[in-house]
Amino acid sequence: MKPYFEDKHNQEEFLKLLDTWKGVPYEHMGESKSGIDCSKLLGKLLLEMGILNGNLEKVYKAPDWYLSSKKEVLLEFVNLTLKEHLNKKDFYFMKIPTPNELRFGDFLFFAIASSGVCNHSAIYLGEERIFHCLTNRHCCYDQLNFSWKKRIAWAYRLMLW
Repeated sequence: MKPYFEDKHNQEEFLKLLDTWKGVPYEHMGESKSGIDCSKLLGKLLLEMGILNGNLEKVYKAPDWYLSSKKEVLLEFVNLTLKEHLNKKDFYFMKIPTPNELRFGDFLFFAIASSGVCNHSAIYLGEERIFHCLTNRHCCYDQLNFSWKKRIAWAYRLMLW
């Protein structure tokens, strides 16, 4: 078992891909470069990397994840949907026990609502940097500062057998 992004080539290719999404505006439930939200961004990136199969409509089953106040729709998207559509049986997502163990490429899920339900996601890029799509802004590189870090509820790492 090893992290997919342990390979420097995979990191470089992923960073190039992120650059193509930089500046794309936020659009709730959007799924293209004319507008996208933080969760669909994760799915699109995995599709473009060839890690997921199918199209985003099939993969993304959550009808309106952000408005859910009690149900962990965003985490269900990762726990069930992404795993069902992994392109190779070699891939799987491993839960990371603590934010202190983050590595390049880890998928972060934040509970920023008062309900404690996860309603934001990002990708960790190392050196306290993340890439995400923010409401009323766009897809961007950002710092994983204290305010973000304390809201991490779950983290997953893409692994290879």
